[in-house]
Amino acid sequence: MAMKISPEAIEALHSGSPLLDHYSPQIASKFFEDILEKAPEIKQFISRNEWSFGVLSKWFSRAMSYFVTNLENINDDPVLFEFCQRACAMGIEEKHLRRCCLIFDEVLKDALKVEFIRETYFKAWREALEFILQRTVEVIEDFHQENKVRGWSGFRQLKVAKKEIVGPNMVRLSFGTPQAPVKWQLGQYLSIRATTRKSTDWFPAQVRHFICTSMPGECGLSCIVKRLDDGVMSQFLHDELKPGEAVSVHIPMGPPFPRPATKKMRHILMSAGIGCSFISQAYLSLRPSQVAIIAHVDQDPESYPARDAYPEEKSFTYYSSENGNQLLAPSRLVRDVLDMAEHADGGMVTTASMCCGEKGIEAVNDFNLKRTAFVICGPKSWMSEVEYQLRELGAKHVHCEHYGLNF
Repeated sequence: MAMKISPEAIEALHSGSPLLDHYSPQIASKFFEDILEKAPEIKQFISRNEWSFGVLSKWFSRAMSYFVTNLENINDDPVLFEFCQRACAMGIEEKHLRRCCLIFDEVLKDALKVEFIRETYFKAWREALEFILQRTVEVIEDFHQENKVRGWSGFRQLKVAKKEIVGPNMVRLSFGTPQAPVKWQLGQYLSIRATTRKSTDWFPAQVRHFICTSMPGECGLSCIVKRLDDGVMSQFLHDELKPGEAVSVHIPMGPPFPRPATKKMRHILMSAGIGCSFISQAYLSLRPSQVAIIAHVDQDPESYPARDAYPEEKSFTYYSSENGNQLLAPSRLVRDVLDMAEHADGGMVTTASMCCGEKGIEAVNDFNLKRTAFVICGPKSWMSEVEYQLRELGAKHVHCEHYGLNF
């Protein structure tokens, strides 16, 4: 049922936006500190690495501003639906959300102890929090009901039917499913929850998302996992989980690909490392004529499972092992990919006097860039740098795949 927030609350929140923008980093940092101290059960939904490097605080700071700006249309907001899909896939329940709201309310009041802040502002925030909470719980429940029809709701123990090496430090895990086929779409991710030997100092259970690499309609589900030196879950899946053993798996979730806003555009797909898993699914979801270039950077050819999956004339690859172990700078990657696209059939991207220096590409005709959808998947810092280069050139449709929200 569609819900509404009072015009008075919306006006109060909008008028307080400059104050929120100023204090939001402080509020976000304190919020997560209090979460870890006062609600340790929430730690199971938080990546320790993202917390350690401040990624979560930055994300939450931007999220606050986003939801305040979009309160009037929150009932049908696509970002809210993506958040609910992520929450559903992680096993987040109403009790967890309510606990977070209570802590946020306390942090907000403590951070904004300024004389000219009136009680009406805090009341508006409480109304907004309850409004977003109720809508979130409602949407998550709708997803649970849909999941029951698609296969199952929540996490279910699935046995590992097959475990195969597909590259250095990469394995493909194939799971048998209780009913075949499970209904899902290209671009969605499955979630694995496991208790690992190394996770007791953070939280006993870990939940991680992996792009589903099987095909819709097939029996079973599969994903590719890359072993990371600091990845508790990836090490467990590589080193300890054996064929025939069971692990908790959530039915694939997340918005399918292609996204509605760009489904009729031509695409340039770019990946690094294990990001090729998502890009391969994105490629399969598009018509061949919609894909201009598939670009990938990696250590060596053996680390790229999809190296032979695409037409040679549309593939751009860079391997550091073949280039003196030098990493390819994002500015150079963007320049080379656009140069290749310029000469592709149809003149997909038109460039002018491109010069790559410390500041990246200095000049480009952005007419066709605005009509191109760029899809990026890889390490977060790499995605951010590539996105920055593209937007500096005038690209309007850049999607970085985080298997969740991206503000």
